[in-house]
Amino acid sequence: MLRKIIAIASFIVIIVPRTYSQNSRVYTKELNAQLDSIYAMAAYTFDPTLLVTTANKLQHYKKKEVLAMIRETYDSESGLSLGYGLFLLLRMQFDIPDDMQHLEIWFGKPGTAPPNSTSPTNRFPIIMVEDFPVILITGYMLGGLPENIDRHMEFYKKYGVLRDKPFPTEIRSSRANYYLSFTKEWFKLYKTTEIPASVSWWVEEQLDQLNLD
Repeated sequence: MLRKIIAIASFIVIIVPRTYSQNSRVYTKELNAQLDSIYAMAAYTFDPTLLVTTANKLQHYKKKEVLAMIRETYDSESGLSLGYGLFLLLRMQFDIPDDMQHLEIWFGKPGTAPPNSTSPTNRFPIIMVEDFPVILITGYMLGGLPENIDRHMEFYKKYGVLRDKPFPTEIRSSRANYYLSFTKEWFKLYKTTEIPASVSWWVEEQLDQLNLD
């Protein structure tokens, strides 16, 4: 059996083909492959297009089914408790009540400090700009093993509201206008117009990868 070995930080994850339990529903091969790729995603390999196209497909399912697919993807992969991209997908896939906050992801100390914001729109480490995501960090300083996904699954099972509005699959504005929108979203969360040089550089890098003019 062919195995693909992916090194993330100091961990090695072995990804094997999906095996379903007897009672599990068989989803499309394309969706399975997308979920597997999201499982393997790290902050520095962030792929917003993959996230939004997958999230849009998942909107055609019921909340229980979406959670089951994410859970099964997480459980079917070999390796330590990584699956970082699935944590990000959950934050995009579900809205939460106005008096709640998305849970912090315990993967270590993020390269960019999280905002001191209690808004339910605070999806750190991702930030939605014109409804299209960018990520504010390139990774974490690890201080032990990262958490598994259980806490987050229970949270969205209890409080999450499945988003029903499709995400745009590409940035529709110019690069300058999109970056201006980013600065406005940054201000809403961080209450300052000062953006660290490392964050500005990383956002620009992501726009380069999207070939945005």
